[in-house]
Amino acid sequence: MLSRRQLLVVVKKHAGAVRGCKRLQPGVSGVIGVALEIATTGHVIMASVVTGKFKDTKVGDCVAKLVRTLRFPRFSGKPMRITVPFAL
Repeated sequence: MLSRRQLLVVVKKHAGAVRGCKRLQPGVSGVIGVALEIATTGHVIMASVVTGKFKDTKVGDCVAKLVRTLRFPRFSGKPMRITVPFAL
């Protein structure tokens, strides 16, 4: 299982790219919650927007697509499921 620190390092590293999805709906801001499942290989195998005003929008689709490209460190055990908030 990944530690909170390991998760935050990857999320913070890519937060700017995620904020770039906001270009699809300029002038609107908010927090978007993304549910993701991380395989033991560190690959994101599922990501979907579950909360926020960008759910079911082009911005939300952009964020989910980008989050699926994140790579976390390998770990042992079962795949992890977490929800991560991103500020846009």
